[in-house]
Amino acid sequence: MKGRVQKLASGALTELPAIILAVPYGALADRIGRKSVFLLAIVGIGMNDLWMRMVLWFSTVFPIRAVWFGGLWQIIGAGAASLSSISHVMVADVCPSDQRTIAFSQLQSAIMIAQFIFVPVGGTLVSINPWIPMVISSVVTALGFLGALIFLPETMPSAERDSSSTSVTDNHHGDQTSPTGTKHGFQIRWTNLAAGSAAMMKWIKQNSRLVVVLVCFFPWSIGQQASGTLLLQYASKRLNWSLGKASYLVSLGAGINLIVHAVGIPALSTVLLWRLKLHEIAKDKRIAQISGIFLVLGTSIIFTAGSWTILVLGQVVYSMGLAFSVPARSIVTSMVEKRHLAALYTTISVLLYGGMLTGGPLFAGAFGWGLRLGGLWIGMPYLISCGCFALALLAVSTAPAAGKIPRAVDNGDGDGVDSSDP
Repeated sequence: MKGRVQKLASGALTELPAIILAVPYGALADRIGRKSVFLLAIVGIGMNDLWMRMVLWFSTVFPIRAVWFGGLWQIIGAGAASLSSISHVMVADVCPSDQRTIAFSQLQSAIMIAQFIFVPVGGTLVSINPWIPMVISSVVTALGFLGALIFLPETMPSAERDSSSTSVTDNHHGDQTSPTGTKHGFQIRWTNLAAGSAAMMKWIKQNSRLVVVLVCFFPWSIGQQASGTLLLQYASKRLNWSLGKASYLVSLGAGINLIVHAVGIPALSTVLLWRLKLHEIAKDKRIAQISGIFLVLGTSIIFTAGSWTILVLGQVVYSMGLAFSVPARSIVTSMVEKRHLAALYTTISVLLYGGMLTGGPLFAGAFGWGLRLGGLWIGMPYLISCGCFALALLAVSTAPAAGKIPRAVDNGDGDGVDSSDP
């Protein structure tokens, strides 16, 4: 229990700066451009890695738990949360809307292929000398920064950057106050905070459909935490498998997930768009619903599995639905103007990271409770996961299926856009 608490504390401390600052950096990317924030995120990640290397190298000087504070470097650029979201934004900036889901799926495929290749390579190098993969990682991060600095173009349209800069300048001049107003600073801040909160509530009310669809990422992220290590423990307890034998389930799921991203989603997207002539957002909605149904069915099967064949079937069905976030991300992209995409995508990252931090302790507690109850209840985490995926499916099903797509509306400060009814 003590080790679990320490692990949770470490994870929270590491990810908290990224979660808190992801949305502000996303808003900044909508102001000054994507590339600058992308480069800042790489710098933050690189400094985080260097901090951990330094703590390990000077282990006689620093306590080993000092690595926990490496996450504070993610104050620069908001770390992996910002890097992932800005990557998707840059793809969305340059990709036609009818090809966006395919592009997102290919991006996820590239990430998974890199994991398939370099995780075992890193494990092999660690067995030789742990410092070899650490040095290689730092070098690759530095090369990635230089490559992005030199070759990566700015994808944000120049007209949008110019309008954003003009808006910032106007706001700056409009906020000038006389020296006599300094003593009222606290009152002004509280007034601005109240006004900002009221504007946010008004925006949420006006964009309720977008907010509901956006929320789907949180329960989906929570539900995902029932896989991986927890699946190994569940198979070990339920079927008396060794952890080594149970690990094949994880490999099976990863392989199916890669195939779905690389082949399944592009093929289904093409069929729905060009053969069945569905509207772009209707096509994305159908793919998200199909994926959500697979997730609900898969976790239900895993929960009731009493034999290895049923468990394998459940894992196969579940893995076929893990691409849910790809069409869901494309749906919310269609509901927001491009000049607000970075703020939108970093909000998605916050929801995903929040789900990760919530799901870990939730499923650990549920699994322990299920073990005490015994029998079918050993699979309690998968029952909870099924409920989370059902909520995500319900949320994404509220998206408009055709016609004009409702856009985020003006919140009263001139930064919004006109709305249109579906």
